[in-house]
Amino acid sequence: MTTRDSRGHWSRREFLKTAGVGLGALSLASFVGFSQATPAIRIGLIDPLLLPVGTAATRGASIAVDEINAAGGVLGRPFKVDSYIKDDGLDTSVGPQNFETLVVEDKVLAVVGGFLDEVTLAIVDTVLPRLRTPFLNTGTATPETTDRVRTDYANFKYYFRLMLDTDILTADTVSAAAGVLGKEVHVTSAGILVEDGVFGRDFQSFMETKLPGVGISVPSGASFRFPESGSFDFSSILNQSKEAGVEAFIIAFARNDGVGFVTQWFNQGPRVPVLGINVSGQAFEYYASTLGKVVSHVYADAATGATAITEKTLPFFNSYVSRYTTPPVQPLFTGYTTYDSIYILKQAIERIGETPPLTGDEAGYSAYKDELVAAIEQTDIISTVGHVRFQGKSDPKPHDPFTLDAQGNVFVVPKWVQWQVENGKADRKVVWPTEYKNSQFVPPPPQS
Repeated sequence: MTTRDSRGHWSRREFLKTAGVGLGALSLASFVGFSQATPAIRIGLIDPLLLPVGTAATRGASIAVDEINAAGGVLGRPFKVDSYIKDDGLDTSVGPQNFETLVVEDKVLAVVGGFLDEVTLAIVDTVLPRLRTPFLNTGTATPETTDRVRTDYANFKYYFRLMLDTDILTADTVSAAAGVLGKEVHVTSAGILVEDGVFGRDFQSFMETKLPGVGISVPSGASFRFPESGSFDFSSILNQSKEAGVEAFIIAFARNDGVGFVTQWFNQGPRVPVLGINVSGQAFEYYASTLGKVVSHVYADAATGATAITEKTLPFFNSYVSRYTTPPVQPLFTGYTTYDSIYILKQAIERIGETPPLTGDEAGYSAYKDELVAAIEQTDIISTVGHVRFQGKSDPKPHDPFTLDAQGNVFVVPKWVQWQVENGKADRKVVWPTEYKNSQFVPPPPQS
């Protein structure tokens, strides 16, 4: 007969007995191959699986799980994620339904992932308060999710974000525009081009308000939105921008792959500098996808293989590129953040000091999830993208990552990466901020 402590957890001693592991055999090597009797800790993942960001996220999670399990697991138990992966379909109905399936039917301890603002908001608003399961969001930027935690902590404390939010991304876009376009290229005006979604509209409003403050005006009639999905002809937008005399474009592409814009920008012009958010543009394959026409574009990224953001960045990057030969062959930002989320969960469980009870103990399992929230709130970890600590419930953005510590040291910030060609080979170089910079900005090739 086995016993549990007052919180309903398996004690480490009793768990090891149940799993058939002798107490004298606690070396790491003894855990590399877990016995069939060892119950796995189930972690769910939800993302748009047909998009590169979804592929990168699942791969990042897989690498982290394999590393953790090879080193003995979490307090002697393995993580398992591969059986608990769901597509959100980029749909505000499908996302919540599949999140609920992960929790109710698959009985996962926590869920990682999430990309499109609208879908993640639907999950947070419609099912998270009822399911009360930690959700480590690794790809969504809208501040509305964090607002829920701030205004109704009891119901929304289960939500955490590893991705930087729209407020941070937009402010940093203005900073990068001022530092790269303003100071280095002497740009004084820019057109704005964004998807017509939650993220795009927020981004556009911020750019229109803040760019003039750093000396970059937005000419009348040069701020545009286009549909999130489907193909789109950018010819009229480019013509209007040329007539307005824009000297650069500030863009925000999340769901749209941006290939149409890049191609028409190169062929039609105005071939002025482009800086902003282009999620698909982070992929190594993007240079080939645009037939080399993306050269000189500057996009925000969480990390890049060219820069050792922390001691964790390059090892993860190298593991990814050695393991995967199908696109994306280099990790997008969701690969980094989702990899990190698994290690955050590991650290949180170790902080509790006991693994969760078995899933059949519904009351104990539910109580453990609340303990897990409290443990995640204490996260202090060097990740692939920086130093991750979550803001507390009395901070401005509870459960978002801090960007700076009290002394002003950088924790997590975007890195601005430019597509460049060196010795005939395409590469992405960091051109901003200065502490991570490894190349100078290269202007677009002249229009023929």
